[in-house]
Amino acid sequence: MTGLPHNLPDEDEVHAVSLDLDLPGSLVEQVSGYLGESEWNRADRMGTEALRQRFIAVHGILRLLLGRYLGIPPETVEIKTGQYGKLFARDIEFSLSHSRSRAVMAFGCAAPVGVDVEMIDAAVNLRQVASLAFSPAEFEHWQAIPVERQRLAFYQMWTAKEALLKALGTGMRLSPRKFTICVTRGELYLQDVEDSAFSSLLQRSHLYQLSPGEHAVGMLVVVGNLEYRLREFHPTAGDIMEALR
Repeated sequence: MTGLPHNLPDEDEVHAVSLDLDLPGSLVEQVSGYLGESEWNRADRMGTEALRQRFIAVHGILRLLLGRYLGIPPETVEIKTGQYGKLFARDIEFSLSHSRSRAVMAFGCAAPVGVDVEMIDAAVNLRQVASLAFSPAEFEHWQAIPVERQRLAFYQMWTAKEALLKALGTGMRLSPRKFTICVTRGELYLQDVEDSAFSSLLQRSHLYQLSPGEHAVGMLVVVGNLEYRLREFHPTAGDIMEALR
């Protein structure tokens, strides 16, 4: 659906917001006022002006949404970083990912969430990356997929693994090669977990395929005991401008 979410997700609900980050300069300038000092420092380290503008846009809009959810001015939202890089704010769980001009944010209230988005790149050496990042069972499973479907399956498995690690907030304490995600008839599922320290969390993890836009793959993971309802939002630049008024 278009538009922006406003009310906090219900206990059994998660929100995913997909964005195009190539936004009008006037909009980026408006949301830039929400960034904190640490975010400005990171923005200024971006390699190009285009990357800097996208960074400002996604973090400014993240603060806009958190402010709407929490009922406070976006610039007053306190975002903290956990030991392994997971972001936190009071009363809401959230996760953020962006790839080139696409971004996805996930929000929930009752359970940790993690999200990842990747633009499909025809130049990536899939076999080389898969051999390094996938578990042995994943690599074998992926190789057995028909060649014409391997690129999409690769990105589905890759984004699912990244989203899961973000939801768990473990950093590299849990190696991506220590758990297995497989694609069967277009559906993803956790097949095997080698690390017993995280096995109970992994078995309570729910995978959701997102629709982040053309030539992009997105995955959401929720770690909890419920079956969560997913609501996806695809706001336009106009929707964001309306929210800024």
